[in-house]
Amino acid sequence: MDVVPSSLRDILSVVFVLLSVPPAVNGLAMVVYVLVLRNVAVYYRFDYKMVLVQFVKTAAFNVCVYQALVAFIPKAWFHYLYILANSIIANHLIGEKSPLQHANNHHAHVANAVGCFIFIIYTSFFLNWMNIRSSLALRVPVSPFLAVLSIATITADIFSFNGPSAGLEPPAPSPSSTHNLHINCDATRWLDIDVDAAFDDGDARGSPSRSIPFHNFDTLVLSPFRLPQNIIQPIWLVITAIKAWYIRPSIFAADGTPSVNLATKPEFDNRIVSVVSVRETEVVFCMNPPVSIASVYVNGINWHYWSVEDNEYVVVSGLSANFQYQIDLATAETFASVVVTTTSTDGAKAPVSSESDTVATLQFSVLQTQATVHQYKAQLKKVKRDENKKLADLRHHIEVLRNKLGKVQGSAGESRTYSKIQGLKYSISELEADIERLRQEHETITQQQRATARTTDEEAAAIEREIAALEQQHQDHDDRLAQHRADLAKLRGELDHLKHKLAKLDAKAAARSDDVKSAQAEVTKAKRDASTRIQRKIKRVHDNYDVILPRVRDATEVLHQECNRVLQQTHT
Repeated sequence: MDVVPSSLRDILSVVFVLLSVPPAVNGLAMVVYVLVLRNVAVYYRFDYKMVLVQFVKTAAFNVCVYQALVAFIPKAWFHYLYILANSIIANHLIGEKSPLQHANNHHAHVANAVGCFIFIIYTSFFLNWMNIRSSLALRVPVSPFLAVLSIATITADIFSFNGPSAGLEPPAPSPSSTHNLHINCDATRWLDIDVDAAFDDGDARGSPSRSIPFHNFDTLVLSPFRLPQNIIQPIWLVITAIKAWYIRPSIFAADGTPSVNLATKPEFDNRIVSVVSVRETEVVFCMNPPVSIASVYVNGINWHYWSVEDNEYVVVSGLSANFQYQIDLATAETFASVVVTTTSTDGAKAPVSSESDTVATLQFSVLQTQATVHQYKAQLKKVKRDENKKLADLRHHIEVLRNKLGKVQGSAGESRTYSKIQGLKYSISELEADIERLRQEHETITQQQRATARTTDEEAAAIEREIAALEQQHQDHDDRLAQHRADLAKLRGELDHLKHKLAKLDAKAAARSDDVKSAQAEVTKAKRDASTRIQRKIKRVHDNYDVILPRVRDATEVLHQECNRVLQQTHT
């Protein structure tokens, strides 16, 4: 009878048992199986010397194979080879010891082992994914094969927000990049993000529990397989990304968050404002008639970089080039809103649907400020290099002049020497003037750098306050949404309870209706039976009257006649 020697369920059970025991015990069991159990027949068939030689050969061959695998196969891929070996050994072990033996079907063994391997990998990946998504307190990945090397790899978070990215490396940062940074905000955020102004250091110094590393916002590239931080293989990261993209296609291409005006709008009127000039970093408005501006909001942000000229022109500065802004001008009585797009000297075109929401504006402003800081730093370094180069040239020129003066001191042409000395003094004075001018330029650039640094710090503090306010709004919205959800769940529970009671009442009414119908049927039947019995009795009575009364009359007449005869006899 053709019966497969071992089912996939039995193989999976044995493999999970092997993977649950410590690696040393598992490895010892595999060695005993390979070296002893597979050659039991050989041990009984030959002498002890041959058995020892065979044992040494088998052990040496397996050690060589193991060393080759460890040397040439990456450490991360060795776990999967370890699981495949357990699957093959479990398949052969169950197949040989099963009472239902099968013909030598090598393909069935290979198919069972490969199927078992794929099922274990998928199960481990699915459990890891469920463990991360369930937000449990126990953040331990359910991957039994990670225990082969060290228990520390089990306790490491798979998707670490604060450690190095597993299987991924961010590219080198490009300070001169002009690409806009867009982050989709179409879903509720469950993480608090700390923005650190020290962007040029290449890392985010937020708090470990409330920050997201900067490399999460870079373009991700695959890293080599032999890196120590490669806990999960890139193939599983790719599969995870494809699965997320398939479940929710808008996760990587969602619409931007719509703009939210934070200013109060007493009365909307755009006729009081007109755009006079639009530049790279500032926009000039004309108020007609002239009114006092109470506050200015740029993309929903309370903007502090604005001024009023001649009580008529409002200058909004501190903007970024080639970016769309919704500028709201609020007065004591009216409110005006204008959408403008700043210009750019390099001829770049603004995108068709540029983002104008608060988060994108803050992020773009931070990037623009950091790019400006990098530019000033580069200029300062260039000025320092030029100054050092000029100072070195001046020192060299002075040394050359000193050497020439030493050579001409003993000559007879004193007048010629005097004229040369005067010329050299004039050159030295000019060089000293150049040095003083360069020193002044250096001090000016240093002061500009300090002013820029202070401005950057102030902007960063303002941005942090705005982000804290936005996060508080998001938190309040989440709290209200959770309360509404709880109320809705409570109402749904009450509705289900009422529906259950209504169903019970309907069932009782149906049962009572059936009882009433049966009682009515019994009453009708009883009436019918009683009517039948009464009719029968009436018929019997009528029948009795029709038979008995004639007999009584006849008997009465007979008795009357006898009585008359007796009376007559008595008188006579």
